[in-house]
Amino acid sequence: MTRDLEAKLAKLAEFEAIEAKKERWKPYRELNSRLSEVYDHQRTIEDAAHHAEEATDACRDLDMEYYVHNASDELWDAQSRVSIMIDEMETELEALEQKLAEEEEE
Repeated sequence: MTRDLEAKLAKLAEFEAIEAKKERWKPYRELNSRLSEVYDHQRTIEDAAHHAEEATDACRDLDMEYYVHNASDELWDAQSRVSIMIDEMETELEALEQKLAEEEEE
C-alpha cells in the first residue's frame, strides 16, 4: 500500500511539474499566437494594397477619373508599420524563449 501511495505521489509530482512548466510558458505561447495573427493581418493588408493598385490600373484603362492611389499608399504604409511590429514581436518572443529556457536549466 505504501509503495502504491508513493507511486501515486510521484505521478502527482510529475503532473504538477508539467502543469507548472505549461504555466511558465503560457506567455510565450500567447505571444506566439498573437504573432501568427499579426502575420495573417499583414497578408490581408498586402493583398488589399495590391488590389487597390489593380483598381487604379483598371480605372486608368477605362479612362475613369477615379483613382485609389492614396488608398494604396496608405495600405503600403500600414503594411510597413505592421512589418516593424512583427520584428519587435519576434525579438520579444526570442528573448522570452531564451529567458524561459535558462530558467528551466536552473
